[in-house]
Amino acid sequence: MSKIFKFGIVVGDSDEEFFYNDSWCIESYPNYKRITVAPIKNQIDLMLDILKSFEPPYWCLYVLVVPRNENEEGRYQCPYPMSYVEISEFVNRYKKLLETDGRHHLWLASTKTKQLMVYDRHNIIYIYDDITKMAEYLKSKGFNENKISIPFPHVHHYQENDIKEADILKHWSWIRTPLREQDDY
Repeated sequence: MSKIFKFGIVVGDSDEEFFYNDSWCIESYPNYKRITVAPIKNQIDLMLDILKSFEPPYWCLYVLVVPRNENEEGRYQCPYPMSYVEISEFVNRYKKLLETDGRHHLWLASTKTKQLMVYDRHNIIYIYDDITKMAEYLKSKGFNENKISIPFPHVHHYQENDIKEADILKHWSWIRTPLREQDDY
């Protein structure tokens, strides 16, 4: 039986798990800059640590791109601002689903500032915050500055987490909106 994983690369007629190498880079666009981070593992722990530097309270958006049950794809936003403890309890409860299953993205942000993190289906975290501060933080954690690219061709796998998918959608009285074009990449 082959190992099942969240994100992989296509090699010949099969696919293999793909790992980044604890890298980060600055990406510049006409209207903004962001830090892109590619951890080897423990993406949720890294996000929670970074979230401590964001101004509370926080909001959470769970983006279900590929539902596997009768659940509906869409953007599920928590209906109220949350404390760090509430966010931490939520993401730790669903950490295995978030880190081992390629059906979704997770957004965490401050409700008072433009501080935002997006953990996507490719195991990459995008941080919209003070670039200098985030670069210093990542260096202190042993991350190296390198260009990051999503391999092509690649695959997303969906684990036996269908029960957890149902649970996460029952966790709060989410406010659901349709997917946006950029959600399905």
